[in-house]
Amino acid sequence: MALEEWYEELLVECKCKLGRELTEKEVELLNWVKDKQFESVYQQIKTS
Repeated sequence: MALEEWYEELLVECKCKLGRELTEKEVELLNWVKDKQFESVYQQIKTS
């Protein structure tokens, strides 16, 4: 699964579990998680 697809599914799942739209801070947190995940994948590719 591509990182963007994973991120979109994460957003939808969080909205469903909370039963509401996400706040700006919650979206910021999820963006931070996505960025960290991307950095991790990039480092794995870079070192292989």
